[in-house]
Amino acid sequence: MEIKPESNIRFCLTCYEAMPPSGQTGFIKRFTNQLNLIQPLQKVKAKIKHKMTRDNKEIDQDDKEKLDFEHNEVDVISCLPNDVLCRIISFLPFETAVQTSLISIRWKNLWKMALLKDGTKEEAVTAVFNFLNDFPQLHQPRNNWGLQYNFDQGSVLFVAIAPAGILHLDFSAGKQESQRQFSLSLGRNQRIYDHHQASLSTAFNLKALYLVSVCHVSSEMVSCLSSNIPSLESLTIAKCNGLQSIQLESNSELQKLTVLDCFQLESIRMHFNLQFRLKSFQCRGRVVCFNDCNENPLYSPYPPANYYSPLDLEDAMLDFRQGPGYYGINVHGFKFILQSIRGVITLTLCR
Repeated sequence: MEIKPESNIRFCLTCYEAMPPSGQTGFIKRFTNQLNLIQPLQKVKAKIKHKMTRDNKEIDQDDKEKLDFEHNEVDVISCLPNDVLCRIISFLPFETAVQTSLISIRWKNLWKMALLKDGTKEEAVTAVFNFLNDFPQLHQPRNNWGLQYNFDQGSVLFVAIAPAGILHLDFSAGKQESQRQFSLSLGRNQRIYDHHQASLSTAFNLKALYLVSVCHVSSEMVSCLSSNIPSLESLTIAKCNGLQSIQLESNSELQKLTVLDCFQLESIRMHFNLQFRLKSFQCRGRVVCFNDCNENPLYSPYPPANYYSPLDLEDAMLDFRQGPGYYGINVHGFKFILQSIRGVITLTLCR
């Protein structure tokens, strides 16, 4: 008797709901093992199509049945509800979970939806800190590293934790506001919203922060979050429409700064001191200016030849193919960058 795929799905769901929690865990792990066997799925689908259409010739029946079985087996998993699929993905290592987005459109953002919460913009900081503080205790040994936070009627924040203390904050999936200009102030100890706001536990040691698609609506939230990461060594800012300036407060731990595709960015301002020593700077976009926070980017004097740059760069990547920025290239801020790359070990220039 032929068993239809949809019958299999209903049977799987019925079994899952009827199982005790311990049995559900085993059920999920079996599906996880199947996920590890379907890499890469595109090749399987392409092979099926190729065999079915090749010169309209007769296909070996055994091969066809085998391929159809593999194809239906994949579809059985893909048709499961989001909460079941997210539960499956939560057992995978971070890198493998991200790769599931390549399976199909159905799987594209599932890896980011391990947890789902709704709230206001003011509550977002507390929600993220609570998630991070609970992470070491609640999510071991499995890799439940994701949080989707919905706020302000359409805005979405994806929080993901990668190995080695890397935090991703991605706002790209929500509604995109008009390119209203804004500034990011990072590193200053700020309590913007609520005096009862949670803080990051010292037990959670974050080393790197990735910010994607921050806008003026979320800029204060990001500033508040970043101010509670004192041991931050690497900062990446990408695809932030409307971002006009970045201000980095004194941070003796920050060693790497990467800015990618922020095309309205005009300047990067820092509070230089004896402890502030960037080792790596990477920038792709328009020409930007580097300045001390107390300097005017247009009228600051050009440093002398023996001037000791507080950046102390060892690695630099400059991709300014988008052309001059707001201040052009004949100002102190841009010459300051040139002064800072004189002693680098690795230099990448894009023309």
